[in-house]
Amino acid sequence: MEIILNYNFKIEDLDNNDFKNLYENKRRDSTFAFVYKDKKSNNIFAMRDHLGIVPLFYYKEGQNYKFQTNLENLNHENIDTLGLKNYISFQTTKIKPLMTNVKIVPPGSVLKINENGQEEIIYQYCIEPKKIK
Repeated sequence: MEIILNYNFKIEDLDNNDFKNLYENKRRDSTFAFVYKDKKSNNIFAMRDHLGIVPLFYYKEGQNYKFQTNLENLNHENIDTLGLKNYISFQTTKIKPLMTNVKIVPPGSVLKINENGQEEIIYQYCIEPKKIK
C-alpha cells in the first residue's frame, strides 16, 4: 500500500478492503479522508467520511491523479458555473468544486481509479432509518 493522502485516518481500520465493515463498524466519526494506491492491482482508492465534513477533491494531471482536502493547492483552470452558483448559494465547495477540471469524492464513498483511468464508486454508505413500530 502506497499512501497518497491521509487526513485523520488509521490504516489499521481498513482490513482487506472491507469498506462495508470500515464504514458501518470501525469508523463512525465524520472527519477523515484517505487515498492509497494498491501495489498489487495499481488501483487507487479514495475514501471520505460519512457526512462529507472533510472534502476530498481530485483531478488528473497528465497520467497522475492529485488529491487534496482543500482547493487552494489544486490546478485552477476554468471556473465551473454550477460550482460557482452552489458556492454563492451554500457558501461551500464541498458539494461541487469551483473548477471544471476538479472533481470531488462523494461523502461516505470509496472511489476506485484503475490503471486505465476508469473511475468507479465501489462503495457508498447509506443510512437506513429504522422503522418505528
